[in-house]
Amino acid sequence: MKNASNVRLSLRKLLIATMAVGPLAVLPAPVWAAVPAAQEFSATSGTASYTRSGTNVGTITASDKSVLVWNGTNFNIAAGDTINFTLPTGGAVLNKIGYATTGALGTATNVSIDGTLFSTGKVFVLANGDITIGGTASITTNGGLYLSTLEETSDFSFATVGSLNLSGASRGSITIGAGAAPSISGNLEATAGTIVSNQASVSGDVVYRSVTAAAGLDLSATGALAAGGNLSVTTNAGAITATNQVTVGQQVTGNQTATISTGTGGVNVTLDNATNNFEILSITAPGTTADVTVREANIVTLGASTIGRDLFVTATGTAGTVGINTSGTIAIGRDASFVTTTANSGVSIGNNSTIAGSLSGSTASSSFAFSAVGPVTIGTVNGLNGITTGAATNNRSSISVTASGGALTVNQPLVTAGNNTSGGGVTLTGGSITTAGAGTITQTAAVGSTTTMNATTGSISIGAAVTADRVNVRTAGGSITQTAAITTATSGNTNTPVANVFNAGAGAITLTQANALAAGSTLQLTGSTASVTNTNGLWLGTSNVTGAATVNITGAGQGFQIGAGLGTAGQVVTIGGILTVTTNGGAITDQDYGRQTITGGLNLTTGGGAVTLDAANALGALAPVVQFGSVAVNSGAGAINVIETSTLNLGAITTTGGLTARSTTGGIVDSGVINVGVAG
Repeated sequence: MKNASNVRLSLRKLLIATMAVGPLAVLPAPVWAAVPAAQEFSATSGTASYTRSGTNVGTITASDKSVLVWNGTNFNIAAGDTINFTLPTGGAVLNKIGYATTGALGTATNVSIDGTLFSTGKVFVLANGDITIGGTASITTNGGLYLSTLEETSDFSFATVGSLNLSGASRGSITIGAGAAPSISGNLEATAGTIVSNQASVSGDVVYRSVTAAAGLDLSATGALAAGGNLSVTTNAGAITATNQVTVGQQVTGNQTATISTGTGGVNVTLDNATNNFEILSITAPGTTADVTVREANIVTLGASTIGRDLFVTATGTAGTVGINTSGTIAIGRDASFVTTTANSGVSIGNNSTIAGSLSGSTASSSFAFSAVGPVTIGTVNGLNGITTGAATNNRSSISVTASGGALTVNQPLVTAGNNTSGGGVTLTGGSITTAGAGTITQTAAVGSTTTMNATTGSISIGAAVTADRVNVRTAGGSITQTAAITTATSGNTNTPVANVFNAGAGAITLTQANALAAGSTLQLTGSTASVTNTNGLWLGTSNVTGAATVNITGAGQGFQIGAGLGTAGQVVTIGGILTVTTNGGAITDQDYGRQTITGGLNLTTGGGAVTLDAANALGALAPVVQFGSVAVNSGAGAINVIETSTLNLGAITTTGGLTARSTTGGIVDSGVINVGVAG
């Protein structure tokens, strides 16, 4: 409504007025803000009437979808004034300012709302000029306040469906929260060439549309923006920022969504105030130069999003929750980092997301999970190297990365920790898997956990050190190779073998670095051929190698055992070619349970350690079937005791410690030179 000017009479002006009219004149009282005394609009569609109560309250009673064309600045609502709209249930009214009654543009006129606006229905304000919602405004609507400065050439859309076309040229800007934060009960929607969002508190949904090309929008330029319901922000290739706090959905039951879109143009979205509080956040920022930065004070769910270049998300999180997760697909044009800072509040990114560049992240003693379609590379992003989950307290701080159908490459460290009672595992899944350079894998205090690598179509290449409680490395037929060592922590025992698994299907296994699989742990091999070097002594458990297998135990006095497990849990060993085992003075033995079929024969060298292969002599129904093929042994001073279920074929035998050979069901033959000498 039109604001009458405040009149302030200074002492000087008072004296001048007194002298002008004489000593007996009565001076006029100051003229304060007031609503129009009479109706200052024309209803060009529908019907409407106006009444005034006192000088500061006006009431407009209008039919649904009525269109009111206002005279001059008479729609303005000054501080201290109140305008009430009485509309039918679910009704709406359109107020046009700066328009002629013919529908054509009139004189450009600005609109300001600094007082109280109350409505039983939706209120639309269409201005041929700027619109300002001041800090003293108090607005309550049943349905929302809709502001627009886009030219409307016809009232047909509003008169028929109660909405605006929002397709014309912009005739002004919209400013929300001039000086302070207005109080708005209900929804707020603003559409203009440019929008200045200083600060506001809105109980319902907030919608901002800025249509001028490259016009940026700061959602909280001078103070907080609180959208009690959903938040929707769209620009025309304009950057979107938030200098101060933005909160979404805090006054409405259920999860509310913040939808942010820059249209096109490769501009940034920067929502990096540490006190932001989103519920579900969906961002569209296309273009190869578009970066998105998000900070969250609590937990955030990322909805369907398209990020042109880099995505950086940091959430404080809440203990016992997933601090950052997804409810829709995220397409990341280059790099991404995800960080939570509260203990036991993790990261879980999925929903068939994609990432074209590198991934990094961290949690404070919680899990980190990332699952994408296509390739994934663990690298350095936003100054963060690889993925770390901190020291666990009472939980498993695990890492899981999946590159479904694509290559998974680890170029920076993966670091996770258990708590000495429950471990933190690492699980990597991809078409192929490569660790290289600084891409080490480290599990600390990770009791009972496993580093798992699963290549679904290709090979696995371990080019950076792996330190874990145990490992499980599998391909669907691709090779398993290494140029860096693997170290595991947990040893097994007779009752509970701890397995390190390498399963290449029909592929070859080549692990010939200075590995340190834990002494007494079980080695399980599946592949066309296998070659393993290890510092510590090992047990050969469930294995199926169609060709030759070679095991080299380099630690002094460390032994090797064929077979693992007790009773019905005895593990079956099948080697189609020759099993070659070399120790550095350590003994070679076999377990009394589980079939041992080594078709190509044994070639054993101990450097002085004894060789005792007597499982075939075990008593009872669980005694295993043992078939070695030919047995060649060079034990130095170590004694040799070999028992086979079927015919025992002795190949080249060299020992000074004595030879005992036996077959439980067949004979004994020799196919090599047997040299049983006396030391010295």
